[in-house]
Amino acid sequence: MFRCLIGLWLWMVCLLPLAAQEMIIEGKVRDANTHREIPGVNIYIRELDIGTVSNAAGRFQLRVIRP
Repeated sequence: MFRCLIGLWLWMVCLLPLAAQEMIIEGKVRDANTHREIPGVNIYIRELDIGTVSNAAGRFQLRVIRP
């Protein structure tokens, strides 16, 4: 039983760095009709309380640290 608990503990310790990894969400904002890029659009994820603004080419990038 003790060996099983030590094995489980080691497994959990090895997974801790994976829990704090960074995730990147990126994309491009375009008009639905003309398909032209739209600069200055606010992109916000309410659940994570993070946001960004699209650049002059309509591109955006959010860096999220996984909970």
